[in-house]
Amino acid sequence: DLGQLQAAGALLPDPEEGRDRLDIRLAAALQLRNLGLEAGQISHCPLCTVAEAELFHSWRRDQVKAVQWSAIVSQGP
Repeated sequence: DLGQLQAAGALLPDPEEGRDRLDIRLAAALQLRNLGLEAGQISHCPLCTVAEAELFHSWRRDQVKAVQWSAIVSQGP
């Protein structure tokens, strides 16, 4: 919920009035922790689609639709 995201620091104010920013890495980790995973079972990719132009397309950076990303998470036995 929004209160939990705010309390954890995942929901941040945006310079544009009436908008918020979401730390998606932190929000995803919170969801996984709420599902019972331990912090040591969760890994984060440190790369940023905005900052790593040579590696990733970024709508936020380029404002051009080109590639869509998705992720699959599987639960081990």
